[in-house]
Amino acid sequence: MLTDVVQTGSWASIHRVRRLPFPGQVLVNEGEQVLPEDVIAEASLPDRLTMLEIARSLGVAAKTAQDYLIRQPGEDLNEDDVIAQLEGPLPRLVRTPMPAKFAAFHMGKAVLVTGTDSIHLKAGMIGVVDCVIPEYGAILTTNGVLFQGIWGNGRIGFGELAVLEESWLTSLNRLMLAEVERGQVIAAGHCSDGDVLVQLEKQGLAGLMINRLAPGLITTAVALSLPVIVLGGFGDPGQDSSALELLKPHTKALVSVNGNDSGRLTGYRPEVIIPQPEGVEADALASRAVLRIGHRVRLCSGSAQGQEGEVLALPEQVTEFGSGLPFPSAIVQVENGGQVTIPQQNLVILR
Repeated sequence: MLTDVVQTGSWASIHRVRRLPFPGQVLVNEGEQVLPEDVIAEASLPDRLTMLEIARSLGVAAKTAQDYLIRQPGEDLNEDDVIAQLEGPLPRLVRTPMPAKFAAFHMGKAVLVTGTDSIHLKAGMIGVVDCVIPEYGAILTTNGVLFQGIWGNGRIGFGELAVLEESWLTSLNRLMLAEVERGQVIAAGHCSDGDVLVQLEKQGLAGLMINRLAPGLITTAVALSLPVIVLGGFGDPGQDSSALELLKPHTKALVSVNGNDSGRLTGYRPEVIIPQPEGVEADALASRAVLRIGHRVRLCSGSAQGQEGEVLALPEQVTEFGSGLPFPSAIVQVENGGQVTIPQQNLVILR
């Protein structure tokens, strides 16, 4: 059984693939430095496709209809332009119903495109273009300290890190915001007040790392223009302060915040990267790994939800829990001194 791995404060050589879903134009070059909000590639999608019946309108077979085209695929057309014509005793014309681009011709039908939507691919991190992927994007790289979250609101930003230590003891409130400055990324312990989130946006904050967020504030966080990343989980304040201790040494460092959603296939998660040229890389673990005795883990369910601890044992036999369902289990020594038996699927490995 594989368990998700979350990196919390470990130094790493970080490589990220940024790729468009379909061909477009790459806007950066190898060796170029980028910031999180830099657009590194872009592409256009047709906003609306219209199928114009040529063969049927002219009264000819679909396989011969192309012989009667006056205009060819790739051309821009105006409203009422003649696109196809049949001459003879009973001549017939087919005109375009609107300004459009003649995109293709297939099975007696002209494909017309009206309008386009643009996709802009952002770097999402402070780094260097290691390799360009022609027409699609680039591979970006940097060295630094990496904090991965369990949820993000999809926004991207960067700024100077400010750690609000008091918010690890009590919920983030308006009085604490007097300490923060425009353009900063703040790290806080817990938030249960939606008005505080809105105030952060009004004060021009560049991002928020929150250890625990009240579930009812997810909708508010999604609507914000600043990036929000939840590190530990949702619900009441936890007893975990490990993230605080890991973040404090990086106060005033420049950090990038990428609140994009997790991707099980890519192994990516919402993340904060603190560029740092040198460091000691932890033992390599993939985005998912086999749970082992001694692993540091975070509990994602039960009375100790959100707490961290160390795996003491992995019973060979499945354990029947209160739900009446049997699962492979782990015995975890949590930081408050107690031991908890929990389904392995409700743990994440902390690197």
